[in-house]
Amino acid sequence: MKKNITAVIALVFLFGAVMINLYLYNEYLIISQAVYNAHGDAAFEDNLEQYNREFRYNLKIVAAVEGRTVTDKLALYNEEHKQVLQHTPSKMAMEECEKNALILAKDLYLALDGKWVQRNWNIMVFRASGVGKTRYFISPNLLQLYSCYIITDPPREEEQNYGEVLVRYGYTVMRIPTDDMTNSNRFNPLFYIRTTSDILVIVNVLLENTQEGDRKGGGDSDFWRKSIQALLCCIIGYLLEVLPLEQRNFFKVREILGMNILSEHADADEETDFDRLFQALWEVNPVSYAYHQYLTFKNAPAKTALNIPISAAVLISQYVDILEFNNLTYKDELELDKLSEEMLVLFLNISLADRTNSWITAILILLYCKGKECMEAERLTNLELKITVRCLIDECKNIGKIVGSARKRAQEVERKKKEEADRD
Repeated sequence: MKKNITAVIALVFLFGAVMINLYLYNEYLIISQAVYNAHGDAAFEDNLEQYNREFRYNLKIVAAVEGRTVTDKLALYNEEHKQVLQHTPSKMAMEECEKNALILAKDLYLALDGKWVQRNWNIMVFRASGVGKTRYFISPNLLQLYSCYIITDPPREEEQNYGEVLVRYGYTVMRIPTDDMTNSNRFNPLFYIRTTSDILVIVNVLLENTQEGDRKGGGDSDFWRKSIQALLCCIIGYLLEVLPLEQRNFFKVREILGMNILSEHADADEETDFDRLFQALWEVNPVSYAYHQYLTFKNAPAKTALNIPISAAVLISQYVDILEFNNLTYKDELELDKLSEEMLVLFLNISLADRTNSWITAILILLYCKGKECMEAERLTNLELKITVRCLIDECKNIGKIVGSARKRAQEVERKKKEEADRD
């Protein structure tokens, strides 16, 4: 009797195990079929030879090395392309392609010819601290030496290890160490203001990275932030409309701010040099952006308006009163709008422990992206850079908050989709 019960139990367990295995196998088939049917960016590349033909080999390089010709067509797999890649490229051609490609892993590359691969090169690497993100991804791609580079280099290892190599290969090396501004190339964010819309971009980044407390809250905190924003916009707008380029810097902003600070015993309605400055501007240009921002600032109650300039002055003075900061920002040597015209590397040495000056690197990266947007908005005939520019952002949390970065990424994706739809 006991043997029969044991046999029944064994059969039940066996039946259960079989059913579980069948269920798991069915789930595996469903997932496998979904992967098999995936298309576009969701498809898994399981054929390395085909991947290399599509994404590793640069048609122009292969054609040049092997004595063939190929025109600059956008369409994938046209007859001309098929003719060039109907066979595996020569070893010399493959080596040349690898020199002009993004390194993804060992023996895995992505060509930098966007018209051919139809892919972007935006990559985010997640790993634990100290496992080699810089050593095995940033450094190998830096040593490809095929483009201009903007590199955030907190511990300065990349500059120390490869700075001389880059110079030897003809690169101009520049640096912005936010923790040691005495040994820095000069960078003046106000140098890149070309339109009034640029003013708000810089002011927003500055306030977003320096204002304490809840930035999304309302009430008094929101009022003070917007009041300081209007005041800074009117002053920087004055610099744009009136002063020559070489006088547009943060020291001048602090100087104009000082014209509006009254003593605590002064009459709240007393006219200051600051008021007279903008009234004179209105007489010359009644539609002045700076003057209208001044009117927005003056809408505050009289007693409150006395404190707004003090808050703005404290914000600006904590940087401008530092001699090293003035030396960094009183003029510009980077010329970000000409970054792709020569082989150049810009090292951003940011502090991991102190984020006081992180807004400087945030503004720098934002201004470079803003320059590309302006080129597209102006519909220039040739938007292609002479030399590819790559941003290798290490320790991105420490570069400061780039206002609107998520929106910009979304706009870039939509723009790419529209371009592909237009080609189709």
